[in-house]
This record gives sequence, C-alpha cells and structure tokens, in this order.
Amino acid sequence: MSSLSKEDKDIILDFYFRCGDEESIDRGRDLVAANPEAAVLYAQLEESLTQLDSIKYGPCPENLVELTVARLKLAASSGQTQLHKLLILEQQKDPTAQQRRAGEPVSVPWSFRENLIKTGALAAGILIVVGIAFPTLSGMRQRAWRTACENRLRNVGAGFIRYAGDNDGRIPYVATTAGTRWSRGDKGSNTRHPFLLGKLQYVKPQHFVCPGNRNAAAMDIPADQLAVHNDFPSINNFPYSFRIMCDKSSKRLNGQRYILMSDLSPVFESLYTGKNRPPASVVVDKKLIRRLSSNHRGRGQNILRSDGSVEYITVRFIQGDDIFTINGIRKYERREIPCDEKDTFLAP
Repeated sequence: MSSLSKEDKDIILDFYFRCGDEESIDRGRDLVAANPEAAVLYAQLEESLTQLDSIKYGPCPENLVELTVARLKLAASSGQTQLHKLLILEQQKDPTAQQRRAGEPVSVPWSFRENLIKTGALAAGILIVVGIAFPTLSGMRQRAWRTACENRLRNVGAGFIRYAGDNDGRIPYVATTAGTRWSRGDKGSNTRHPFLLGKLQYVKPQHFVCPGNRNAAAMDIPADQLAVHNDFPSINNFPYSFRIMCDKSSKRLNGQRYILMSDLSPVFESLYTGKNRPPASVVVDKKLIRRLSSNHRGRGQNILRSDGSVEYITVRFIQGDDIFTINGIRKYERREIPCDEKDTFLAP
C-alpha cells in the first residue's frame, strides 16, 4: 500500500509542473528528496511525459481568422450554387416559373435556410472559440515546454554534480588549442564539454533536448558507439549554450554558484538555423542584443548554475552582465574568450 497520501501526490504534481505557489513547490522538492516513494513517482512522471516530446506541434498560422473567414466565404459560395440548382429544379417541376416577374421573391425551402443558419452559427462559434481559447491553450503549452525544459536542465545539472563527484570536483572540460573556433562543427567546439556527460552516460540523450526548440532531437546513437564520437552529431541534439571559460575560470564546482548553461543563445543562433552559408563573423547590433532564446519563443531562457539549480529568467543581463556576449565586444569571429572569470559568456 502506498504511503503517499492524495495531498502528497498533488504536491508532487505541483512541483513537477511548477503550477503551485512557491511554498507548495518547496514542499514538493523536499518530499521528493526525502521520500523514496515520492522520488519514484517523480521519476515515473518524467519518464511517461518524456514520450510526448516526440510529438511535434506546428505553429498556429498568424492569419488563422482570415483563413477561417475565407473558408466560410467558400462555403457560402457553394451554398449559393446549391440554391441555384434548387431553383432550376423548381423551374423544371413548374413550367410557369419562367413566366414570373424578375422582381418576384423566390421561395427557398425551409430546410435549406435552416442549414445555412446552423452553418453561420457554427462558424461564429468557431471564430469565438479560436479567438478566446487558442491564446490560452498556446500559453499553457509554452509553460509546459518551459517546465519540461527546466526539468531537463536539472537532470543535466545532476549529471555535472555526479561527474564532479567522480573526478575530484572537476566539471567535464576538453582541452582546446588557443585560437581555435568554439563554434559547432569546429575542432574547438564548445559543446564537446557537456557531450562528455552523455558519452560517459552521466546524462541521458533526451535530457540534452529542450522540447521548446522545434528542431530539437535526441541523439540516436547506441551507448556502445558513443565512444567513437567527440561531440554531438548535430546542433539539434544540444539546443543549449555552454559557458566559454577563460584561463582564470575555475573548472571545479566546490560549492560555487556560477552559470554553466542556458537555452540556446539568440546571438549565434543564425549560424546554425539559416538556409544560407553562415557568415564569417557575427555583429551584435541594438536589435540582436535585446533578443532572448528562441527555445521559448523569445520570451526568456532557463539558466543552469554550477550548484545544479535552474532558473527561468526573462532578461539576459544579470548584475549588469550580458550572459550571451563578452563585455566590450560586439563583433565575433568565434574565437573570442572572456578575460575575466566574472564575465559570463554562453555560446553554442
């Protein structure tokens, strides 16, 4: 018999979906940490709802109302055609109908008029429901993606902590040659560091994927073949950005609380999502410096700290520091690194 009460299960659900108040979420976190049965329930939720990530939701057309109206007009046009056919049939049945005066009203069968009335009422109902319900449903879906993404990052954070525990407090970090590019696909690729967590099976492949990213897809590589890889096969396998550290930066956890990862950087996203050949350099202009991660439709991004905590923020400046750029640099050739360990720089 389960030792968890209905209230306990509700608290765990609130904690998983982050839909309760702060107190209930804290209670859920404590319950999962202290009660093995609660931890199992939480893990079952994660495992079950992960299967939903294979469903790809297409974006709602911005001109949905216009499309609906156009279809209604087409239906009305079809209705007029049906009415014309009915009149022809009436004339065939009644030879004297052709002798009617042009202005004389035509009798339309009540069943036909009733169908038109029902169609119009249904169409109006559809427009009302779409106008009111869709923004609500869209917002709920985006919040669900944000929560799922947050949970994935939390699992990645746990992987960092486990790795550090097995490696004298060090985080996974691959030595690179000075001057090599840190962009995806290059020898100095910055995503090689977190890839070690997947390669050594500290983190499951699906936990590297943010459901809010439309192109994201988990690595499909058997565990026994991961050893021959040095990086994620595709940027879609890791739609996040990892911290680029300077020589002074600590590669250990040691109870520190600096930012390690975030949702995909909006600054360098065009390098991997554009159809044209990526530019040799990226210039951060006034428009680009205001953008937030596209993982959450430009509304914000989750950040993962070195202590394993995850936070959703709707800004990109933390204590005056832009987490997606290096202080004083606006043009990037993808070789730049910060010279100050306090200067957070997250890049793919």
